[in-house]
Amino acid sequence: AQLDPELRQRVGDALRAISPADATGQALASLYSGFDGWRAATDADFNFMRQFVRLKSERALIAVVADGAAPGDDVARLRRRLSSVPQCHYQSEADLLERLHDRKRLERLRPTESHLSAFLADAGLDWLVFVSGQDAMLWRRNGPVAEQVRIFECAGLSDPDRLERLTRSIVASIPRYGFVLDAKDDRVEVNLGSHDGLAPGQTLIVFQYEVRQDPLTGGVTQVEVDVGRLEVVSTAGESSTCRAIEGQGSGQGSIGYGRRVRTPTPAGDDSK
Repeated sequence: AQLDPELRQRVGDALRAISPADATGQALASLYSGFDGWRAATDADFNFMRQFVRLKSERALIAVVADGAAPGDDVARLRRRLSSVPQCHYQSEADLLERLHDRKRLERLRPTESHLSAFLADAGLDWLVFVSGQDAMLWRRNGPVAEQVRIFECAGLSDPDRLERLTRSIVASIPRYGFVLDAKDDRVEVNLGSHDGLAPGQTLIVFQYEVRQDPLTGGVTQVEVDVGRLEVVSTAGESSTCRAIEGQGSGQGSIGYGRRVRTPTPAGDDSK
């Protein structure tokens, strides 16, 4: 947006259309008041928006923790391998302790929503692999709550092939987020490209966010509602040309500028 005046104008118009009276509008107004405004924005402003809106994925902030039943050597191998994955920004135990200031929180951590919701938020993590016994459970932060995504078999990782398959399965379960840059007829341009792991023939999901509140607890979570699908035709480093195969047209499910897209994630799990 800083390099393309037309795109900057479109972004500005879209942001100004948001009501400044609510928390979302206030956070956006703070973030989009020029570069000085971005630097002056508080962590609370940024984290509020980051919980609910993913325009384009940054590298996933991920860590691996384990309980006493986990095989130490296999856990160490998985940590080393994930730390070298370009799509991930691996957080070591030292990184976590710098934010948590309490080693006991790591030692007493349990793979439950109640334990992990606060832990992920306080540790600043998007994703967490919790290893217990021979299971590796992948959790994600969704607003204020933790959600279990998949369970993998985590055994025999001294075999390089097994370690590589597990790593690829974990990375494939972490969607890449982007948005539509332009759309005409069934031709759609998105801001995800080969640098994000896209390749011709791959499918992208077009979706919209719905924020829902639990009537009993008052807790708020975001839900991704699919409204269409794209097939990648060609890729550049930071963008791709796609063909709309579902959802193109007018109305709520139309595919146009600003519509959110993400890579699909595998269904099920590898071992259960």
